[in-house]
Formats: sequence, C-alpha cells, structure tokens
Amino acid sequence: MEMVTARVSKLKRVSGNEWIGCCPAHDDNNPSWGFNDLTGLHNCHSCSFGGNAVTLAKFWNQDPSPFYSTEYQRGTGNIAEKVPVVVEPPDAPHEKPEKPPLNLPSYDKLEDWDLVPLPDEKVRKNWNMEAVSELQLYWSRKYRGLVFLILDSGDNFIGAYLHKPEIGNTRFTVGVKSQVYPQHLLKNYSPKKPLIIVEGLPDVVTARSWGFQATSGTAGSGSVPKDLSCYEPWNHPEKRNKQYMGTDEPTVWSVSNPVIIPFDNDKSGREGAEKLAKALKMRFPNMVVLVCDWRKLGKKYKAGADITDIEHSDFITLIEKAPEWKLTMIGGLEIMRGRDYQSKEPEPIEFIIEHLLPMNFNTLLGGETGSNKSYFSMQKAMCIANNESQFLGFKILKKNLKVFYIDTEIGKQLMHNRYCDILQNFKPWVGGDRFDMASFKGSDNLWGDIDKAVSILKPDYVVIDCLYNVNQWGGDLGKAPDMTKITTAMQSLRSKHDTTVEAIAHFVKGGSDRGLDMNRIAGSAVLQNWVQHCLCIIKVPTDKNLRFFQITKARTSDFPEDVFALEWHSKEQWLTKRAIVSNPTPYLMSQEKIDTMYALVGNIRERADDEGFFGTEMALNAGSELDMSRATVHRKLINAVTAGLIADEGHGKWRLTGLRTIEFDKYESDEEDDSE
Repeated sequence: MEMVTARVSKLKRVSGNEWIGCCPAHDDNNPSWGFNDLTGLHNCHSCSFGGNAVTLAKFWNQDPSPFYSTEYQRGTGNIAEKVPVVVEPPDAPHEKPEKPPLNLPSYDKLEDWDLVPLPDEKVRKNWNMEAVSELQLYWSRKYRGLVFLILDSGDNFIGAYLHKPEIGNTRFTVGVKSQVYPQHLLKNYSPKKPLIIVEGLPDVVTARSWGFQATSGTAGSGSVPKDLSCYEPWNHPEKRNKQYMGTDEPTVWSVSNPVIIPFDNDKSGREGAEKLAKALKMRFPNMVVLVCDWRKLGKKYKAGADITDIEHSDFITLIEKAPEWKLTMIGGLEIMRGRDYQSKEPEPIEFIIEHLLPMNFNTLLGGETGSNKSYFSMQKAMCIANNESQFLGFKILKKNLKVFYIDTEIGKQLMHNRYCDILQNFKPWVGGDRFDMASFKGSDNLWGDIDKAVSILKPDYVVIDCLYNVNQWGGDLGKAPDMTKITTAMQSLRSKHDTTVEAIAHFVKGGSDRGLDMNRIAGSAVLQNWVQHCLCIIKVPTDKNLRFFQITKARTSDFPEDVFALEWHSKEQWLTKRAIVSNPTPYLMSQEKIDTMYALVGNIRERADDEGFFGTEMALNAGSELDMSRATVHRKLINAVTAGLIADEGHGKWRLTGLRTIEFDKYESDEEDDSE
C-alpha cells in the first residue's frame, strides 16, 4: 500500500479495501484506476491497465519478489497474507502403510494463475462492466478462465475460484468451500426486494447486470451451503407493494420480497433448485420461495441453458411465472400452512358407497363371531366390482373400480367357495376382471407382500380380512406400541398407493348386551383413535337369521345413526336389509333374560301408582316373589331402563314409561291364559 500511496494521485478509499485514483499508466485527471489493498489487484477502466501487485511493482521498477516470496506467502506480504498455504508433510518413514494415502484436494496459489482484468472479448452476453467491477471478476491468462474473488461480509479475502477454464479443470484456492456468494455485496441488499439465487457464479454477473439482487453457491447446483443464515432477512415476507425493483412494472407476486430460484434448464438444475428450496423452507418456513419452470417460457431452450443465454425479457417472464414452492412434507408429516389453506376451498369427501364407504379413509368393519361380517364385506366388495347400483339400499356412487380382497383366515379353498356362493346372487356377474383375491399361505414379510401386490394390481379398494392375522411383528395388540405397527402399515399402504383400505376386526367375547358398541372391538385404543369410519355388525340372540349393523363412527359431516336390521339368507349366502330398528336393546338379550325382565316389570306394574311411579323397595319386593336376588333386581331395572320400559327418576324413584313391546304383550297374555 505504501508503494501505491507514494505514486498515485487523488487516491481515496471508496469502500472497504477498495481505492480509486488517477491511473499511473496514462495522463489521467479524472480518477479511473481502481486498487484493492487486500488482494493487490488493480484495473483502469479507461486504458485497461491492470494486474496484481507483482505487475504493479514491475511497472514502477520495484522489486516484485516480496509479493510472492515464502515470507509473504506465510503472512507478511500483500494478497498472500490472506491465502492459506497447504504445507506438504515430510515423507514418513517407510513403514508398512495401514491404509492407502488419501486423495487430498489440490489447492493453488493465486499469483500462479497470472490474473489480469477481464478482457473485453471475454465479457459475456448481458454483462455490464459495473457488475464485473463490483464482483471483482478477473481473467487467468495461464488457464484462460474466469476468476471470482471470494470475500466475506467484511470484505476480507477468503479465496478465489477459477470457473471452467479453457485449459484444465475448475480450480480454487484454500478457503473456498460450499458457501454463499457474493457475501461482500449481500450485506447491502434490501430484504424488502426480491432475491435471485442462481446456479452458477457467472449467472450472478448477469442478474446483477440486469439490476437484480443476486447470489449463488460456490459448489454448484448439487450442493447447498451449510450456512444459510445470510438469507434470514427474507424470512419476513413483505406485503405486495405497487412497484418492484424500483421500476414501473407492477409486482406479480403475493409479496414484494420473494426468493426466486432460476437454476439451469436441465435435470441437475431442476433437482438442485428443489433441494435448495427445501433447505430454505426447512430453515426459514415463512420465506416465500419461487422455483422457476423453463417450460412456462413457451420457448424451447437447449438443455443446460442458463439465464446468461436468454434475453432480459425472457428472464422477466421466467421469474414472473415461477410458482411458489411449498413445504408440504416434513418426514412423515404433511404440512398445512394456515395462509395457504385459509382461502382454499376444502376438497369434498367422496364416497364409493353413500354413507358406508368413504374414499381414502381409515376404515374398519367390526363384528361378533358368527355375525357374517366377512360375507358382509365380500358382498359389498363384489357389488362394487360388478357396478351394482346399490348395496343394502345404499347407493354405489363410483363405477369401474378395481377391488382386491385379502383373506388371512380361511384359505384358498374356502375363499373360492365363498366367492362362488355370493357370485350366484348376481344376475349377471360381470365383475370378474375388477375383482381380485389373495389367500395367505405364510410369509415373514406379509406387509411387504401386500405392498407389492397392491403395486402390481393397482386396486381402488383393498379389504384385509382380518386385522389380527397381519401382525407380522408379534406382541400384544391390546398394547398401544404393538397395535401402532399395524395401523401405521395400513396408513402407509393407503397413502403410498392412493387407495381405500378397509380392515375387518373382531369383537371381544361376551358383552353381547352392549350391542353395537365399537369399544367391543378387540385391540388397543390406538385402533379406535386411528379409524376414521367404522361399521359394526352383530347377530341377534332371539333370531338366528337377524343381524344389526350401524355406522358407529364417521368423521364426515353427516351420516345416518340408525340401526339397520339385516336378514341373513343362509341358502343363498346373502344379506338383505329388512328394516330400521328404533330400539335394538330388547333384542340383544337372551330370551331367558328377556323373559325375566318382563316378569319383573309385570309384577311392578301391579304395585305402581296410577301414574306409574314406584320405589326401589317396591321393585325388590316384586322381584322377591319371583325368587330374584336384590342384585338381580337391580340389573333387571337397568335393563328395563335401557329397553325404554322404565325411567330412572333418581333418588330411588322409578316410573313405568307405558312403552309396550310385542314380546311384553305376549308375556302378559300368556299369564292371563294361565290364570284362567
């Protein structure tokens, strides 16, 4: 620096390490010569006199050796004091090597590149000298390539990057790593304006020449800089303003400061843009990131084209039509941002069968042993495959769907028999091409086999019969961790293949008087929390051919809560709907229990007052005449309340409701006949 200050007139600092003064190489009254006291590089914008500290020393007939001596290279010279040196270790003693030597990267010394100001003929299309100067772009005469100086935000020299030279390959000095470029300009960018992140360093020159705030990464499209903290100011979206980039053109974006990624027009460019967009959104979730799509230009550019290859007007179109990249998945979580969904119309819930079978829901059919739940499910599946208009009176809304029924219980032969039994009820049966079956013969990776089969057959509706036989992991399905493995597998199958999956589950034994209660389904509470749509089916103790079924859970806006009575036709192996049952409870007890309850109610009726009121003690006396224990009387009172025959008024008071049933009337008539 002392050499320069002593010989250059009108020398003054313009920023950081940058100085300007009158050129020593020509008669210069208007300062046009730039000098960097950190790197020693200089250039005259008038006569093109330029070079480094070595050439400058030679111009003034000074000794140039200090500027490339070992002493200066180790920290006491000019540019060398900022350029780290790779010191080769001395050869180790010749002992047997434990492993082959590493292929370490090769670092260069900057003065070996023979830098000069960028020649006019090397200035690319769309570049201007103002952008070239602020980015400190040089030319290597030795390797014939562009050289970019990498500075930090404090204008300190980090290293240099030789970009795709004509001689040899890309080269760099120590200090250059995967990092954001140009940090020395980024600090002056406005976070209220758009930021363009381009794929290559030359594209930064193009974008800057067009007046845009631009950055890039020093390691190409396949690498994302580890330190992205410099982009944090753009994590605060500014509402749209009337102008953008200081021009009269109205903004087309929802915010005035999006981050726009116009990477190159090739596969690596598209993949790199996606990778960078995801990294930015993972770090800065509020940032508005736009990824350019070259197809939206309406012009065919060659593969690998970058923004330096196109006209300014096409670049404007490219960034204006760039769609917003949204972070939709974090691991296994699907992300829904409020601002994205607040004005978005919810997608309607679609049904395969009206009310009974919604598309893409977690669906379950639970039932008692002997309730014909497998026949119910298979009849439903075959009705869908056969394009029937309805199933048990419910409209089938989707046509030409493919069905895959997976049996894990009865085996191939019985599965075939069941298929043929049900098939005879269709007149005609035309669903064979849309109905596939599978019977489990044994596997250590059942879910892998199911996934593979679904990938090949591509069904729209998958039935797994039954839930408990697909537990390839073992454990206790009454415990949450073990049941979670099965629900996760079903969820993954549904999501991966965009199909509707239904599983058949069993009720625990006993508790038949609880009726259509989905809490009777065997398994951890995890299963009931996971299911979004549940049907339950039970047999009726008083009628061997009667079944009740109900939609017991539905995360849809509207569904019938009625209990439906079904008739089982054993000869045809077929279910039909008989009626809607207003009060199914009386039908769910055994005949013996029903008779006992009716006998107690009959005795109470003889003792109640005119309005039907009676007390607990009166009921106990009525039960005593029937040889009932006090506990049995209490249970029968509760049964009668459930059946609607008695109302609990509280505080030991009860009331006969006046409700009568066919069975109760029959019971009273039988007693009258006996009394006669």
